[in-house]
Amino acid sequence: MSHPSDPSNPPLPPDELLARARSILFVCLGNICRSPTAQGIFEHLAAQRGVRHHLRVESCGTGAWHAGELPDPRARAAAARRGVTLASRARVVVPARDFLAPHDGGFDLILPMDHQNRRDLLRLGAPPERVFLFRAFDPTLTHALTPEAIPETPAVPDPYTDAPGGAMFDEVFDMLERASRGLLDRLFPLAVPTNNPGAPAPAPAARRHE
Repeated sequence: MSHPSDPSNPPLPPDELLARARSILFVCLGNICRSPTAQGIFEHLAAQRGVRHHLRVESCGTGAWHAGELPDPRARAAAARRGVTLASRARVVVPARDFLAPHDGGFDLILPMDHQNRRDLLRLGAPPERVFLFRAFDPTLTHALTPEAIPETPAVPDPYTDAPGGAMFDEVFDMLERASRGLLDRLFPLAVPTNNPGAPAPAPAARRHE
């Protein structure tokens, strides 16, 4: 685990990276719950702000159990209640492609949902200077914009095992929405933020066991 003061592992990207970041990969375990939902929310909000055409957004999982599947029906239902459509198909991370330099088809930002996802990505060879826990962008978290280290950044919990009728998918949606808004604020500080969290306007996403 990284030490809080390790400068090679800051909780958030430096401003110079954010200024040019236009390709984003959301990552969870199976790419059917958390990361597809993050993708769908982020694309939805980016479209509302008029910046979607500037971005390349995908999601994937560290495991291949659900490859080719649509997001979990519970994730899709939670998103639909907010006017967001999750339409992406699950895929596993492909290090030989996803970890390339952005101009070669890789991603500026690789955003895992939890600490284990992050460790798995780094073990597979992901460039650490482009890997950041997604919830670090949530401006409502007191640590989010401080120099605190990665170990202090909360994870997005996996709602996959939630009981029938449980509220975890809705709670995860709220977490991902806050982080998505925070990330968009950092990427496009001059774009007009959306003040209606539930405004209808579909967008895609990916899924899994997450």
